Amino acid sequence: MRPTTQLDSRGDGSIHDPRPAVARGTVVGRYLTLREVGRGGGGIVVEAFDPDLDRRVALKLLPIAAGRDRQQLAREARVLAQFTHPNIAAVHDIGATDEWVYIAMELVEGGDLVAWLGQRPRGAAEILAVFVDAGRGLLAAHAKGLVHGDFKPGNVLVGDGRVRVTDFGLAKLDPATRHGLAPGDPRRGLVEDRPSAGGTPGFVAPEVERGCEPDARADQFAFCVSLLWALTGELRGEPADLEVRMARRGVPARARRAILRGVSSAPDQRFPGMEPLLAELRPPGARRWPWLAGGLLGLALAAGVAFARLNGGDAERVDACAAGQSALARAWSPERAATLDAKLAGSTAPAALVAWVDAWRAAHLQLCGEPDPSPLTAARRRCLDDALGELDALTRALAEADAAVVDRAADAVARLGQPQACLRPDWRPPPRVAAPPADAAEAVLAAEEDLRMAEAYQRAGQSARARARAEAARDVGEAASYQPVLAAAHYQLGRALMDEGRYDDAEQELRRAFAAALAGGDDRHLLAAASLLLYCVGFSRGDAQGGALWQTLSAAALARTGGGTEAEANYWDASGAFAIVRGDYAAGRAAYERALALRRVLFPPEHPELAWSLSGLAAIDVEQRAFADAERRSREVLELRQRALGPGHPDLIVAHTTLAAALIELGRHDDAIVELEQAIAIGEARLGADSPRLVGARNNLASALNRRGEHARARDLYATVLAHFQATRDADDPFVALAHNNLGGTYYKLDDPAAALEHHRRAREIWTARFGREHAKVALAHNGVAADLLALGRCHAAREAITEARAILPPGDPLTPHLDNTRAKVALCEGRAAEAAAAAEDALTHGRAVFGEQSPQLAAFLVTRALARLDLRDFTAARADALEAAARADAGDGNLRALALLLAARAARDAGDHDDARDFAVRALAAAPGEQARSRALRQELARLPPG
Repeated sequence: MRPTTQLDSRGDGSIHDPRPAVARGTVVGRYLTLREVGRGGGGIVVEAFDPDLDRRVALKLLPIAAGRDRQQLAREARVLAQFTHPNIAAVHDIGATDEWVYIAMELVEGGDLVAWLGQRPRGAAEILAVFVDAGRGLLAAHAKGLVHGDFKPGNVLVGDGRVRVTDFGLAKLDPATRHGLAPGDPRRGLVEDRPSAGGTPGFVAPEVERGCEPDARADQFAFCVSLLWALTGELRGEPADLEVRMARRGVPARARRAILRGVSSAPDQRFPGMEPLLAELRPPGARRWPWLAGGLLGLALAAGVAFARLNGGDAERVDACAAGQSALARAWSPERAATLDAKLAGSTAPAALVAWVDAWRAAHLQLCGEPDPSPLTAARRRCLDDALGELDALTRALAEADAAVVDRAADAVARLGQPQACLRPDWRPPPRVAAPPADAAEAVLAAEEDLRMAEAYQRAGQSARARARAEAARDVGEAASYQPVLAAAHYQLGRALMDEGRYDDAEQELRRAFAAALAGGDDRHLLAAASLLLYCVGFSRGDAQGGALWQTLSAAALARTGGGTEAEANYWDASGAFAIVRGDYAAGRAAYERALALRRVLFPPEHPELAWSLSGLAAIDVEQRAFADAERRSREVLELRQRALGPGHPDLIVAHTTLAAALIELGRHDDAIVELEQAIAIGEARLGADSPRLVGARNNLASALNRRGEHARARDLYATVLAHFQATRDADDPFVALAHNNLGGTYYKLDDPAAALEHHRRAREIWTARFGREHAKVALAHNGVAADLLALGRCHAAREAITEARAILPPGDPLTPHLDNTRAKVALCEGRAAEAAAAAEDALTHGRAVFGEQSPQLAAFLVTRALARLDLRDFTAARADALEAAARADAGDGNLRALALLLAARAARDAGDHDDARDFAVRALAAAPGEQARSRALRQELARLPPG
């Protein structure tokens, strides 16, 4: 926001100005005036053209008629001539005409700090960063024993990606410096020509107002008053009130305390100098690092192709602070910001981009001040250059946004490289790679640009554009035989193909990336490609043998590159996913927990990157029946993504779907359906009804409907899921098998065992081909086949299927209780009641251990034991089992409750308790839904039940 107290460029609020205007085209010395740009310090500032050097300059004019002369203006020029500092305006020339005396200075494209604050709302971090730059200018003046004497917002220029302090017309020598000057020191002229005490009312330190000689602490006071005004709109006030106002603006507590100390009335209560004050104003993570500088090495490839373009000793030194800020201004210009504000209206992305720019600027300020940086500091600067290259590419990609890209924008911005990561104490630079052949250097630079844009397009969801750019870079790498570009290009192609679900093609590209990285010594892409291959081959394609190979190779690549990076977190996430496929949930949990712990170090607490590892842990919670933990983690994932992406964003579909999976298993089907219908509503509104991103939500909705007894609706949803997978994936893809299995289970509930058997057998066939005969998914399909065969009266074939299933699973597997229950049903089918009772007892024992004592899933096992006990003529125990099953059954499973009550009626009848038998039969008839085939058959059986 703009401060409420309005200041003009002079900073004193005055309006009338008697100084004459300067007409365009006026000749002043050798300069040709173009336009007036400001007034201050008794002078007029105009933009002018220098024909001798073919450049524009800022010309400060003092009219002779106002009593100004060459000596007075030369005094300011002498002060400015002491400096070649990025945060102090540079002087080029001084001179006089009959009408004017003038000083020619560098022209800053922009305006003063007052104008900068008025352009648009500024965040506290952005304001603090600009003032830290200005403070560095004051610090440089103080280091030469100079006191500015008139620091205020109107004397700070902001433009060209840099901040400069200007207008040293009232500068003085610090009293402590004045007496120690050598006879030939050029600053002696400032002693001999000291101006009267002055400054702008409101910014002048109290001791100066009392007539004391100003020192550096007086500048500190004016600096903090200016900062206070920029943040709150106030020059003065009660400290407690000012602190509250700054806190509301988001100013950190440490900075608030520092500003209030700087405006203390007594000089001794302020900081001893500007450096400790500036240290308090910088971001906390950056304060550990000294001010470092040197040549800006240029924007390196964000995806990892990094080689030195300049060798410091041979390259001309440039001011790193100025060059970095100029690079930032090009990557994040007002025009680009305005374009993205319009393109991404309704997204949180524009605000996130502003926060990222603030963070980059603050981090860059820590690394650009000294002329001889250490190798580590130079590498940190390259890290920031890489991050800025990512920003530049992503903002260009987003500027081309269509509706689909807008939906991905917030997530894409969140995945930008974190500038603060470059400053972490344990940060280490990635291994360097060899420079390209000299005759291919320019082509490789162009390929780097293609790869930057490929990365940006990929993040923005523009897969086709990403592939086109990556293919162009690949062609350059092949022509130059330059392996680092080939590694990066093939890696980008593999990622794009993964996103499109083309896993076989993705694997080939990623293999090429791995080979090129190995040949070119590109350890960064070696790990990235191996980890993604582990995910692609081991998880997405379900290839256990291939996944094991890439598990070994990616672990070796991690050992070679070292840990502590996002690449390591990606490796552990891929390892966790592969462990889930293998059914090794303990290993999967350990891997995801390592990834999550590392991401919590690398990213802020509420960063959406944490959601990847949390989602994996939630999936394992579901598999291990830890449904309360699954719900907790799923809600955390949903909260992270909602905070980052805003409500109604399509990326929330997965979060709602994962949460619903946990709720279904907790028996909270209605709550799950609410989550899933919200996910589907978001997707249909933002992506269209046919979007593939709705498949998971529809799949889980079918599961919830099945649990609620709405089997016909569930069948129709599962059929659409199967059709989608068959159209978009290989015929033997594991997801196709899962869809067959789910549809088979629903046909079984609809009392169509023949159709169910067809789908269960197809699922078993696919899973066996992909995972091998010993996989848990194969055991799941065997169990479905056995249940279907039992319903068809094929007892012997059912025993074969369930025996194969039991041979696969280890003790304690969550599927074991279901296999025990099917085994009991097989024994009943074959007339072996004692064996059935024992198997049902096993199902209940294992079920209590897996699902918990109160789980509704125990109801089905109790029904099976009741059937066995009826055959064994243990009517009292059978009746107790049946009534407990009826009490436990899911509210939506009328068939199971009706069957349990039917068994209770039989047990009561056979025990001679006819009144209870009739009561249970009536309750059973009321519980059975009438529209399903199984329910109708059950009603017929109940009607035939004799009353006694």
